[in-house]
Amino acid sequence: MRTVALFIALLSAACGANDNGAPPPERNERPGCRPPELTNTPAIGLVEVSPGCRFTGGGTARAPRVVSSVQELEQVLACPGGPPIAIDLGDHDLAVVGFTMSPAYGGTEVLDDGATITIVTQDRPPCPGDPQAMPTPSFFAFPLPKGAERTFAQASCALVAHCDD
Repeated sequence: MRTVALFIALLSAACGANDNGAPPPERNERPGCRPPELTNTPAIGLVEVSPGCRFTGGGTARAPRVVSSVQELEQVLACPGGPPIAIDLGDHDLAVVGFTMSPAYGGTEVLDDGATITIVTQDRPPCPGDPQAMPTPSFFAFPLPKGAERTFAQASCALVAHCDD
């Protein structure tokens, strides 16, 4: 099976481009958060798309769209003239999730205990004087071992407020 080239970055923040194809804001280096019961659960790195590329479709956090072939990838990724992704779809599947990024969105971490994939949404508390932001549609993706059977769950946590920065 042929390899599709897309850059994979091990990040704990969402790395997919938003619906306009613009990259997400720079990730700060502050620690994230996790629900206490997931503290020791291993994380899966998110897939970063190249500038100019963007996901155009995906599933939900509880039912991601699982892409297992180049043809399926072409249905959910627009990358005109851009480099393909560096993931061998013969060895891995790609799970793609569409979501609405809230104004308080602080990041996403995907955790895998071998039986359940838990998608943790990290939100930040508002600071005084924050502008009224609008929700933004976005996508993220993560690799799975080929044919892996997992259940999917969601969790959330609140980041520590840093209103002085």
